[in-house]
Amino acid sequence: MTQDSAELIVAGNGEVYVADFGATIPTGLEAAGAGWTEVGFVTEDGVRFVDGKTTDRIGAWQSFYTLRYLVTARTATAQFTLEQWNTATLELAFGGTVTDEGTFYQFNPPDPESLDQRSVVIDIHDGTKDGRLVMAKCIVTENVETQFFRTGGSFLPVTLEALGQAGENPWEFRSDDAAFVPTGS
Repeated sequence: MTQDSAELIVAGNGEVYVADFGATIPTGLEAAGAGWTEVGFVTEDGVRFVDGKTTDRIGAWQSFYTLRYLVTARTATAQFTLEQWNTATLELAFGGTVTDEGTFYQFNPPDPESLDQRSVVIDIHDGTKDGRLVMAKCIVTENVETQFFRTGGSFLPVTLEALGQAGENPWEFRSDDAAFVPTGS
C-alpha cells in the first residue's frame, strides 16, 4: 500500500438520524426517508465510534506468552453529545415520551425496565466524499448526565450500542470514496 493523503478522512461535519427500530434502513447513501428524524446539532467533538471486543487468553505452564486468544464478546458503540433539546433528542437520550398537556409539554420517563430500541444513521462529509455509519438496531446504554448552569450549554451525551440480529450486520460503514473499492475489483 502506498502513502496517500487523499485517503485521510476529515469528517468536517455530518448529521445524526434516528428512527424507531423497524424503520426502513436507507440503502446506499440515499436520504433517510419517512420515520427518520435528524437530531440537530452535535458538539464539536462529533461522533466517536468504537468497535470493541472482549477476549480471554489461554496460557500454559510451559510458556510465559499467551498461546491463544478467544473472542468472547463484541460491541459496537456510537457516542455523541446532543446540543439541542426537543422531543426527538429527549426521547432518544432518555427513552420515554413527550406529551402535550394543553398549556405546556411534559417529558415522561419510560418504565424502569424499558429498553428503547432504535435505528441510527450517522452521515459524515469530507469535501466531496461522504460516509455513512448504520446501526440498524441499538439502545442507549450509558447514563445521560446533563448540567444546568449560567455559563454554558446544557447538553445530552448519548452512547448507543448495536444489538445483534440473526442474519444482519450489527453495524455497517458505507462510502462513495473510491479508496474503498475492494481489492481485485
